[in-house]
Amino acid sequence: MVILKALTDAFAAKRAAEIAPGVGRVTDAWIVGRNAIVPVQSDIYERLDAIYRSSAKKKEEIDNEATLELQQYFDEMSKQGKASQSESAQETPAPTPPSGGS
Repeated sequence: MVILKALTDAFAAKRAAEIAPGVGRVTDAWIVGRNAIVPVQSDIYERLDAIYRSSAKKKEEIDNEATLELQQYFDEMSKQGKASQSESAQETPAPTPPSGGS
């Protein structure tokens, strides 16, 4: 299980690094064990890519939900602030302008 986590994390890091100039999509990876060194085959890369894209989409949805939740919180705070400002404006008499006598 540890090797699978390492493989998915390494693939995600590789994909994230692809935004940098000079880092292409093509890569080679090898799994190094006690008794063998095994190349990661293209079918595994294809599956890793599908899993990565699915995970990235889910992460984006979660981020969007969090942003929306925070926006709703701020909207509610704003409404409460306006209500309390309105209440305090009603309680506080308006200042009387100075008389214009000479």
